[in-house]
Amino acid sequence: MGMTTHSSGDRPHVLVLGAGYAGLMAALRLAPHARVSLVDPSDRFTERVRLHELAAGVRPDVSHPLSHFLRPAGIEHIAARATGIDPATRTVTTDDGRRLPYDRLVYALGSRTAPVGERAHTAETAAGLSKRLQDGPGSVAVVGGGLTGIELAAELAESRPEWRVSLHSEGRVGSGFTPRARDHALGVLRARGVRIEQGRRIAEPDSVDADEVVWAASMVPNTELAAAAGLPLDPRAASGSTAPCARRRSPRCMSRGTPPRRVRPGPARCAWPARPPCPWARTRPPRSSPSSADGSRAPSTTAS
Repeated sequence: MGMTTHSSGDRPHVLVLGAGYAGLMAALRLAPHARVSLVDPSDRFTERVRLHELAAGVRPDVSHPLSHFLRPAGIEHIAARATGIDPATRTVTTDDGRRLPYDRLVYALGSRTAPVGERAHTAETAAGLSKRLQDGPGSVAVVGGGLTGIELAAELAESRPEWRVSLHSEGRVGSGFTPRARDHALGVLRARGVRIEQGRRIAEPDSVDADEVVWAASMVPNTELAAAAGLPLDPRAASGSTAPCARRRSPRCMSRGTPPRRVRPGPARCAWPARPPCPWARTRPPRSSPSSADGSRAPSTTAS
């Protein structure tokens, strides 16, 4: 006996877990072709790529109401946290006791900074770091020489000149850059007075000599639900990579990444880019031209 479909007419029901860049983009791209429900406990979309500006106090807020994106596209927002996936019955359970059926599932729960103790700030606690920096001058150490660490160190040094900023990396700062891009990044950091320390592993925040520590390393994917559901995981996910968690052979489940333009019957096809595009990348105004008095810019609802 075949499985019961949860479609409405010819439109399959797609359940998207997570309202970050990948989840929101997937929901918006799928909305013309399917009935889409987006599951996320928050009613706001956060621009994670601008959290360094929130931390430095450049912007008072980097989030936007999800309704600005979802309502024009006819997407249902389910304000709950997914707690379980049952691929056999094609249902997702939530923390408020609901069981949500789906025809296709998009797993886009993203990643988080690994716990490092109470002393260190992270990208997720950028608002708290901003408040702390207002208390007075001192020293702040950024741990992690990747994109997040470089952006944080440069923004803090430029926007908070009363603070002494250092950047610490186990390997080379910007190791994934081209040599030219890496030299440029190092030049910008040094021009802003950032002290750079490379080649020393920092295991915990307490080993850093600074008044405040910002942890921009040890990102881990949120794969717990996928693992508990028995979905095959990419081996890189277990090692702390932010690679997609669900492998291609998982039926009716797509991992984060570029959403398909059409939903077709049959086994789901999964594809993902290295960095999901911003939902409003084609319509946002230039950075130097704010559209409101306080300098903030609400994103456009156009995503195609």
